Amino acid sequence: MCFGLSVPALASNTDEFGKVMPEDIINAIKIFFYEQTADSPIQAKMDVILLSEDDKNEMQKMYAQKLLNEIPVPYSSHGYYAKMYINNTNRNYSSCSITLPDSSKISVSSGSNLFLYGGFSSSVEADLGLQYSTQYDVWKCFMTISGSGYFLANRDEATWQNGYLPETTVSIVCIPYNASTNIDNSGYGTVGTVVLKAYGLAKHKTQDGQGGSTSLTSVMESNTVFNLTKVNTHKWVTSIGGSANSTGYNIGVFKDITINGIIQPSSNFKTDDSDGLYTFSNKGNGTITMTIKN
Repeated sequence: MCFGLSVPALASNTDEFGKVMPEDIINAIKIFFYEQTADSPIQAKMDVILLSEDDKNEMQKMYAQKLLNEIPVPYSSHGYYAKMYINNTNRNYSSCSITLPDSSKISVSSGSNLFLYGGFSSSVEADLGLQYSTQYDVWKCFMTISGSGYFLANRDEATWQNGYLPETTVSIVCIPYNASTNIDNSGYGTVGTVVLKAYGLAKHKTQDGQGGSTSLTSVMESNTVFNLTKVNTHKWVTSIGGSANSTGYNIGVFKDITINGIIQPSSNFKTDDSDGLYTFSNKGNGTITMTIKN
């Protein structure tokens, strides 16, 4: 049996598109084909095909390989970085806005990747932020917590070809979650977990290649409860990750740097680097630009 997947635009004069996530396909027993046009937007033609077990197995293999091919290079602790940090002894959250560089201004060797992120050090080390996908020229959310491994946002709106767009500004909030840091009354998070919240302008492309840009909020939460009692330092980092042989160039423009919503004076900033060639510039209250080259 030959089959395909069609997710066309609901109407050519709107920004809304049908969406089918890969995990929905893998778990499906049916495929829905539908077609709508701008000329007759409410007269959709829909066909439903019931999959046999052989068909379903074939779909699972196809999409499993597709997902494997499209996940960016995994995070590694090896590499080079430029870091700004602020000492703190409370369980406070931090936030900042990051201006994502244009692809013409960054580079990275094969087998490595670029990161712009925040995070904190306490009884655990947490790196929370954005990882560049060289394949799709977008930035995707990632989270690493010492002892808990590496997590990449690959099952939500910021997946596949989608992610935050270069030359836009993305805001991130890094939260060692407890009852006093439930910001914006958002109600997300489990007491004792670590949460990353990111929001900005992202690419949205459907499986059949249609799409545009969209406002996106992503939330990642640790699957481990840490019950942190304090945060020793908050940090903001520009990094080239991969191995001791990694080469490349990365630039992070960090603005609106806050702890518990309070803009931090530049007098609180402490800077650090790991080999490579690094530059700290445009240093001001709540603002710093960090570049790293190797």
